[in-house]
Amino acid sequence: MLRRRKLLLMTNRFSSRLAAEGLGLRRGRPEILQVNVGKLCNLTCMHCHVNAGPKRKEIMSRGTIDRIIDWLAKAEIPIVDLTGGAPEMIPDFRYFIEHVKSCIGTASAHHRPLQPHDFARARLRGPRCVSRAQ
Repeated sequence: MLRRRKLLLMTNRFSSRLAAEGLGLRRGRPEILQVNVGKLCNLTCMHCHVNAGPKRKEIMSRGTIDRIIDWLAKAEIPIVDLTGGAPEMIPDFRYFIEHVKSCIGTASAHHRPLQPHDFARARLRGPRCVSRAQ
């Protein structure tokens, strides 16, 4: 109870400070959708925040990927960041990338079609693959 009260007081102080400075805080449109596709990775790094590794078997299912794609098609978010262990190691990686590119490709004229070297670049970049408008 005391912790909740303290949090409310801190929130009120923050709101009061914003008001005193003549500032407002408004939510903007989301610009990046980050998707953690699992914990499978070809590396075992001490600094890994998801504890990914080659023995980890948790990966995103095709059904979950399809739900994300369906949602993304309506969301108009221009950047999708695939993360987790090593996203390129999941069996549906190419499927996911192709569908993400088709969704975000309709949101802006600045997106280019997916090229074969995008997959190679994703593998070379290691545990983090970013699909961005180029």
